[in-house]
Amino acid sequence: KHPLKASVLSKIEDYDEKKDYGRLDILIENLQENKAIVIENKIYAKDQNEQLRRYFRYCKQKYDDFRILYLSLNNKIDSKVLELDPSKFCEVFYKDGICEWLNKCFHATENADEKSIINQYIQMNTGESVIEKFNF
Repeated sequence: KHPLKASVLSKIEDYDEKKDYGRLDILIENLQENKAIVIENKIYAKDQNEQLRRYFRYCKQKYDDFRILYLSLNNKIDSKVLELDPSKFCEVFYKDGICEWLNKCFHATENADEKSIINQYIQMNTGESVIEKFNF
């Protein structure tokens, strides 16, 4: 509804992964509207014990509205976790457009480190190296 602006994003300094709910991979906050998006990036890893439930509890306590995006190669969210509130969870798979977006990001940046990291994600998901394909 409202695009995120730099002024509404901030670094989370009060979050302690040891005493709170685990380490969130990516957390995007809109402090003005008290909303958040958590992105859990699962590549070649299994969920930790109660991981998505802990993230759900954290977000429910802290934000008026939130979504948890579960980004993976092909993992699905446990149906028991979805019972908490299915409207708060979204499964996103790399094969469903994420690699196309990463490819655009690769070509849009001139930073060599960024190109290398993006290429690793693409190669991990498709087996194809953008660097080799386009002779970068």
